[in-house]
Amino acid sequence: MLYPKNLTSLLGFEKVREAINKKCVSEEGRIAIQKLEFNTNPAKIQLSLDQTDEMKKIMDSGYSFPLYTFSQIHDTLDRARIPGGFVEMDELFALKNFLEIYDKCVSFIKTFIDFEIICLTNLIPEQEVNPALFRNLDNVFEPNGDLRANASPELRKIRQEQLAKESSLRKKMTSLHDQFSSQGYISDDLAPTIRNGRACVAVKAEYKRVVKGMIHDESSTGQTTYIEPEQVVLINNELTELHYRERREIIRILTDLTDKIRENIPQLKIGSSFLAYLDLIRAKALFAQDLKAIKPIINQNNKVEIIQGKHPLLLLNPNENHKIVSNDFIFDIETRLLLISGPNAGGKSVALKTFGLLQYMLQTGILLPVDETSSFKIFDQIFADIGDQQSLEDDLSTYSAHLTNMKHFLTHANKKTLVLIDEFGTGTEPEYGGAIAETILENIVETGAYGLITTHYANLKVYAQNTDGIQNGAMMYDIRSLTPLYKMVLGEPGRSYAL
Repeated sequence: MLYPKNLTSLLGFEKVREAINKKCVSEEGRIAIQKLEFNTNPAKIQLSLDQTDEMKKIMDSGYSFPLYTFSQIHDTLDRARIPGGFVEMDELFALKNFLEIYDKCVSFIKTFIDFEIICLTNLIPEQEVNPALFRNLDNVFEPNGDLRANASPELRKIRQEQLAKESSLRKKMTSLHDQFSSQGYISDDLAPTIRNGRACVAVKAEYKRVVKGMIHDESSTGQTTYIEPEQVVLINNELTELHYRERREIIRILTDLTDKIRENIPQLKIGSSFLAYLDLIRAKALFAQDLKAIKPIINQNNKVEIIQGKHPLLLLNPNENHKIVSNDFIFDIETRLLLISGPNAGGKSVALKTFGLLQYMLQTGILLPVDETSSFKIFDQIFADIGDQQSLEDDLSTYSAHLTNMKHFLTHANKKTLVLIDEFGTGTEPEYGGAIAETILENIVETGAYGLITTHYANLKVYAQNTDGIQNGAMMYDIRSLTPLYKMVLGEPGRSYAL
């Protein structure tokens, strides 16, 4: 269970999702990114991390994984299902490119020998797409998507006839143009042109009844009339008929190819899902390279040891005026909760969000900017109370909204819950807010939940100092320069340095 509904936005995960989304090369890959969800199954999380780690190792070794931009093919396959129908040329050409990329990816994974890529190898579909399908498409299409002149013997014959007729037409039109031009019939010596698919000469309007033929068009001024001379009507007719024959033959070719696609629809759909998932893995690996992220350890011993954890979004958007500081977050069954205190703008909230975001990313199968010795526990639930939760719709004040959240925490939290509470107890009179917060904290400790809580209240620091299951943490502050260091120290409370 995740609470509240906008948890991913509160933690900053939507910005992480957006950054990974930009690494995708396909719409299907981007859809897969949008479907990334919090996972509670350790085996599935581990597999996802292993897959991404293998892809990142390939890229780190200097290899370029052969996954390039490809179009989604589901609509094409749906149209191909209809018996007797055919898929248009542009979609078949896109399918050809898809199959080429599919073949390159499968071949790359199968022949890669620098190190084992077991998880990626296991992704290759058992029912592979028939290689003959790509050859059939490749034999028909030019690299630019046009149909090859020799796509079939009949098409080659038709196009040869077209070339011969077009050559004959050009010669005849040149002769007629020269004749009419010498007679003064041609408007401004304009060259022959095509109107309504027919070869025409541009005749001055006053001579349109002198030049025998069919009128097809006139200029906007009415001074020029476009006439198909009677001497070329027969050749134009023959070219029109050849055009119809060509279109019929192209439809026959496309229908034949569509029939072959129809036979392979199940394998093509599997192949499409395979490439989309590879796109997701590749995008996560590229994102990991940007963060210099690694695959941490998933343990079963109820410990969380995040060593040198850095906030992913700060790494993505570095500020030259602020050094990015790493922090350690260590929890076990004896110290499940960490109470962080320290100066305003000293990094408490950033530390909390760093921990929460790293945990959430891990459970979506994303590599993390932490030391390789870091290890994580898998949680079934993450509850967060971060920022101003005032609700106009529910007529809740900020403090009432916090209390509503606390009610949910205490009702549903257990040993597999991660609790994140920022500025615990604020929003009302300090005397009462501190007392209520301490009572709630006692109950959270009793649930066995893990978590990180930030506060300024002295009574909570004293409680953490004297209670099993919870420890203090302090954000460091340089008293000489009066600047926060954003570094956290475990085991001692922090000072607010209000004065």
